[in-house]
Amino acid sequence: MKSIWIVILAVLFCFSGSALYSDKPQRSELRQGIVVERSGSVMSVEAWQADSDPFYVLETVEAAGNAAPQSNPSELNTVRVLLRPSSKVIAEKIRRLKGSYIFATGYYTEGQEYVPSHPGEVYPVETSPDSSESRPRRRGAGFVVQTVIVPFMFDNGPDGFSQGLARFVENNKIGFFNQAGVMTIRARFDFALPFSERLAVFCTGCRKVQDGEHYRYTGGRWGYIDLTGKVIFAARYQEAEPFQNGHARAKLNGKWISLTNPLH
Repeated sequence: MKSIWIVILAVLFCFSGSALYSDKPQRSELRQGIVVERSGSVMSVEAWQADSDPFYVLETVEAAGNAAPQSNPSELNTVRVLLRPSSKVIAEKIRRLKGSYIFATGYYTEGQEYVPSHPGEVYPVETSPDSSESRPRRRGAGFVVQTVIVPFMFDNGPDGFSQGLARFVENNKIGFFNQAGVMTIRARFDFALPFSERLAVFCTGCRKVQDGEHYRYTGGRWGYIDLTGKVIFAARYQEAEPFQNGHARAKLNGKWISLTNPLH
């Protein structure tokens, strides 16, 4: 009988404890933008902080209403979201990424209500997102960062998704992540091209050289991986091109040969 009561009390404790947690994830999100430093308060719908505290925010441009990202600049909104560090991503890492374009996975939390430090303090308020009414500003609200992904930058912008995957950079190596912000192929390649027909070109030992206003990678050995990161064609070629219509060209022993896509 005693053991039954212990189990019941444990269940009740777990249930009540979870109800007290305001920082519990409500939904997982993927945000992207440039990490910038701001001083003072962030006057936006999503993030609030006490005045005069420096902090880091994710600044991105989103379309207003149904406007496309390529629309007139007057139809675009600049959205600033406070980045709150977590046990997985410390504040120092966010600080080092200042000025970088990143993808961040995590969740948004309202934080705790603002408590004046003395009776005479002016009580800060914020405008409610869905009306002109004001409500007490909340301290510590923001986006709780669980994972930071630094995308591969291409033509002054983040790498686009191809067949559901985009490239990221970690310790000067290239890997791939999906549209949910999950790093599906760890960063282990010196360079890699976007996926085409379920295969991507990669290289080991290649080097980056400038070619006019752009850069290219040369040297080393080249091969192909599939969408899981499995090597389909070993890195044995001096050069390799993406697959198109089931075939790709690769240079072996100084001669161009044709490869057939086994996944096509």
